[in-house]
Parts: sequence; structure tokens; C-alpha cells
Amino acid sequence: MPEGGLTQQKIAEECGVSPRAIRKYMEKFSIPTR
Repeated sequence: MPEGGLTQQKIAEECGVSPRAIRKYMEKFSIPTR
């Protein structure tokens, strides 16, 4: 896991959705990525 946060893959696994869904919502809510 990257220092200070979760990977999009890990978030997706914990939420039961695809990594693409995580990326989509991060873009929608202007959440920055590394």
C-alpha cells in the first residue's frame, strides 16, 4: 500500500466495485490521484 493511503484497487475490493468505478467517482468529485 502506498504511504498515506489506499490504492484504487484496494478501495474497489473493500467496496465490492470495479477499480474503474473508483476512478470514475474520483474524477467526478475532483479527488486527486498520484
